[in-house]
Amino acid sequence: MDYYVLMRLRSGVCDGEHEEWDGHDGRHHLLRCDRYDGRRPEEECLYDDKKIGEWKEWWVRNEYLGMGIPTNLPD
Repeated sequence: MDYYVLMRLRSGVCDGEHEEWDGHDGRHHLLRCDRYDGRRPEEECLYDDKKIGEWKEWWVRNEYLGMGIPTNLPD
């Protein structure tokens, strides 16, 4: 799960439920969205592998930013 969230954050893929937020169409909207608490690491360190632990604390605090793990199994 953690690598999945990191991959989506780094690639700029949003979950699509942010249309009502300012700047929702920006590549890294999730990093700036007021929907999540502001105690996040500096955006510039998103690609610094030494800072992954700080990012993990932030997305866990925010319930993995609402990202579920996609499944290949039928419901």
